[in-house]
Formats: sequence, structure tokens, C-alpha cells
Amino acid sequence: MYDEIDFIDNSNSASNRLFSFEGRICRKDFWKSVLKAILIGIIASLVIGPCLFIWPAFGSILRMVLMAFTTVIICAAASKRFHDLGFSATLPVTVCAASYVLSSIFTILEISGYKFVVESMSFVSFVILPINAVVIYIVAGCLRGNEGMNQYGSNPLRDFDEQLREYNSES
Repeated sequence: MYDEIDFIDNSNSASNRLFSFEGRICRKDFWKSVLKAILIGIIASLVIGPCLFIWPAFGSILRMVLMAFTTVIICAAASKRFHDLGFSATLPVTVCAASYVLSSIFTILEISGYKFVVESMSFVSFVILPINAVVIYIVAGCLRGNEGMNQYGSNPLRDFDEQLREYNSES
């Protein structure tokens, strides 16, 4: 009987899958994922920092890899939060991708010796950063999710018995 009910994902919760873009998570699990990404970034920056001084190009490439890694974690968490709110993940994925691409372009220009271009275009960061903050951290991290099931899965705050009763009442 239970193997037919595949909408219930508490045993393999979406909050346990940092790189998954499927399912729903609650605000607490969203902030846990963000904190994990920040801690990974801080620890890796301690390693990458000296590389930037010794081998600037190699250190910059490592920094881009680190940014990609942490961006995917935050983007996946934001996508699952948007699912919990009943929205598509298109907006957080687009904002995360735009932020990463912009950072990568600046890094590549800096490696190539076009530091003056990076400095003159830094105003773009002042536009992208607030959009990123509003979309990802305020909307995804602060708004309450939908009650009950939606097209993206079951409510992440309900336990197995509640979800089973909800499923049986809707069937």
C-alpha cells in the first residue's frame, strides 16, 4: 500500500538533498541550506585566499568553481522554497544564474587584465545584488509556504500520518 504513495518524501526529505531542485522545503531547511553554503564558502575561501596572491589566475578559477558550487546549493534551496510557495522555480534559477554569470564575467575580465572595465561596470552589481536579495532571501526565506499539497509535493511541515490522512481525504 505505501509503495503506491510516492508523494510523501519525509524519509528522503528534500532538505537532505542539497543539490536537488525537486520537492518542497520549509523556511528552516532553506536557511540551513543557505548557512551550509556560506560555511562551505568561508572554509574554501580560507584555502583559496592564499592561491589568489601566489597564482592569481589559478586562484580566480578556483573562486569561480567555489561560486558555482555554493550558487547551486542556494539556487536549489530557493527553488524548493518557491515550490513550497506554489510558484515555479524559474525566477530563483534565473536570478542565481544571472548573478553567477555576472560574477564569472567580472572574474574573467580581471584575469585578462581588464580591471578598469570591472571597476567601471561595478554599478551593475548594485542592481543585481538587491534583486538577488529580494527574490531569494526575502521571498524564499520569509514567506509562509502553502498549506497542504500542491503540484510540487506535500507540505514539508506535516508528518507521515497527517500527509496520509490528507491524501486519503482528497482521493
